[in-house]
Amino acid sequence: MEKIGLLTSVIRNLRLAWRLVRDGRVPLWAKSVLAMGVVYIVFPLDFVPDYVLGLGQLDDVGVALLCFKLFLSLCPPGMVQEHLRQMDAVEAEYRVVEDYGQDEDSRA
Repeated sequence: MEKIGLLTSVIRNLRLAWRLVRDGRVPLWAKSVLAMGVVYIVFPLDFVPDYVLGLGQLDDVGVALLCFKLFLSLCPPGMVQEHLRQMDAVEAEYRVVEDYGQDEDSRA
């Protein structure tokens, strides 16, 4: 069950970051932190080369997490809370099924 909670948390944080990146009120310099993280991951020169199995990928993951955390801390807290509230709100439309309670034979 903890794996499901962790996956849900990761997806929620990725959605939050995506919303903040698309928000024009977030300063460009804060967004550049994520861009620098992507450049580091894509750039072939690393602190630990990628051909070192395990450690080479681990430093990329560490830099990505650090950039992500730094990005969220540089975003104005009010905007982060606003986006979290919007993500928690139900944003779907529902329709009422008119034949509720009727049995299968009467619908056909």
